[in-house]
Amino acid sequence: MTMNIGENVLQILQEAGPQGLHVGKISLHVFNGMNSLFEERDFEEVHHDVNMFLIKQAKKKRPLVIRLRRGVYKINKRAMNDIELQFKFKEPSMEEHSTEDMVREHRQGKEEDDIYLPFF
Repeated sequence: MTMNIGENVLQILQEAGPQGLHVGKISLHVFNGMNSLFEERDFEEVHHDVNMFLIKQAKKKRPLVIRLRRGVYKINKRAMNDIELQFKFKEPSMEEHSTEDMVREHRQGKEEDDIYLPFF
């Protein structure tokens, strides 16, 4: 499964930590992550897309990315925490879902056991 440029950039910046990274290094990481034997993209195209993503994100009212100085960006932890919190409220957790499935399967198994009573 391939990620888009925005997801790649956010993952790279999250790994970079509070000191952030320069656009050139971010572009290089994204370029290396996106290229494969079957799909090859031009570095200049990837660099332009990464640069535009970072500029647009940094100018938003609630940016996911903060510009530290010219060409250096870091992730906005507060915005990322807000997004994670929204996802937690919108999607049921896998643990709850799997527990419900286990209870349902257990009940179905009991019904099947009741249908076939042993003769001996």
